[in-house]
Amino acid sequence: MTDYYADLGVSKNASADEIKKAYRKLAQKHHPDRGGNEADFKKINEAYDTLSDSAKKAQYDAPAHFGHNDMRGNTYTGPFPNSAEDLHDFVHTVFGAGFSQRRPPAINRNITLQYEIDLVDAYLGVDRELNINLPGGFARHVNVKIPPGVKAGSKIKFAGLGDNTYPSVPPGDLIIVIRINESSTWHRKNNDLITTVKIDVFDAILGCTLKVQHIDGKHISVKIPKSTQPNAKIRLKGQGLQSTNANIRGSLILLVEVSIPTKLSVEQRKLLESAKNLR
Repeated sequence: MTDYYADLGVSKNASADEIKKAYRKLAQKHHPDRGGNEADFKKINEAYDTLSDSAKKAQYDAPAHFGHNDMRGNTYTGPFPNSAEDLHDFVHTVFGAGFSQRRPPAINRNITLQYEIDLVDAYLGVDRELNINLPGGFARHVNVKIPPGVKAGSKIKFAGLGDNTYPSVPPGDLIIVIRINESSTWHRKNNDLITTVKIDVFDAILGCTLKVQHIDGKHISVKIPKSTQPNAKIRLKGQGLQSTNANIRGSLILLVEVSIPTKLSVEQRKLLESAKNLR
C-alpha cells in the first residue's frame, strides 16, 4: 500500500497546515514546468489529494484499526466489527479503500475571483494585469480584458488560465466576477448614466449652453432650454454605457438642480421687481 505520509515526508500525526506546507514545497520542486519529474509530481498530488481531505484521510487511516487482512494483504489490528454500524464502516473501509484508484481529474479546476472596478472603468472598458495564486502554490501573471458596458455580477471566463496542478490534463479556466464600486456623483440604470448639474435661476429662465464634464473627464456642451424647471431631466442619447450585447449605447441623463441666488445687488433686485410687475 502506498504510504502517502512518506510521499509527503510528514508523520502520521502531522497537522493539516504541516501537510499543506510539505505539499507546496514538494510541488514547487517537482512541478514539470520547473524541470521536475512528472511521475513524482503525480505521486505527491495523489498523496495530498487524500491527506488534505478529512473524509479521505479518515478512510485511508482506517485499515490500521482492525485485526484482519483485506484482499490486498493489509493487516488490521483492532477487533472485528460486532454491530451493524461497525460492519458498515468495516465494509466501506476494506472494500472502498482497497479497490479505489485515485487518479488525476479529467481537467484541472477552474479558479473564480471577484474583481472590483470603478464605474468609469465599466464605461471605458479596461485591460488589467493580474497575479493569480494557483492551488499548487504558484503564481501566474495574466492579462485580462474587461469590456466596456460590463455590469456588476458579470462573469468573464478566460479559457485555460485556471489551475494547472495536473500538467497531463487540460488546465482549468479563470472566471472573474465583476464588482463595481459606487460613485458619489454618477449612477447607473441599465445602460444609462445619471448625474446632477446645477444652474442658477436666470439660466433656467432664459436658457443657456452648459459645459458638462462627462464621466471620462471629457467636456461636452449641453443646451439648457428656456424655462427649464427644477428637477427637469435632460436626456442625451448615445452618451451612456455601451451595451455588451449590441452595438448601441444608453443615454446620459442630466438632473437639473436650480439654485436661487442669496445675495443680490440693489440694481438686480430692482430689475427683478420690474420683471415681476410685467407679468
